[in-house]
Amino acid sequence: MNGEVTNNSVEDRRQALTQRLGEARRHLHLFDLGVMLYAIGENDAAIECFDKFLTQYPSREVFNNLGLCSDLVTVGFWTCGLTVFDKGFGPKT
Repeated sequence: MNGEVTNNSVEDRRQALTQRLGEARRHLHLFDLGVMLYAIGENDAAIECFDKFLTQYPSREVFNNLGLCSDLVTVGFWTCGLTVFDKGFGPKT
C-alpha cells in the first residue's frame, strides 16, 4: 500500500480474502453475542463483544453497532442523572 504498486495474482487475492473471511467466521460468535446483549439492554457487555470482534473484522456493521451501544450507554448515564436531579436536587414545586 502507501503508494506502492502490487501485482498480486487473482489467485493470491482470492486466497487472502478466503483466509480473512475464515478468521472473521471463527470470531462471529462475538458479534452475535454483542447483538443479543444489545437486545436485552446489556450495552456495556455488548460494547466489549463488538470491540473484540472489531479487531478481527473491522466493518461498518460493527462500527454502527458499537456506536449505537455507546450512545445508549451515554444516554443511560444522562437519564440516570436526570432521575436523581428530579428526585431530590431539582427545583421544588
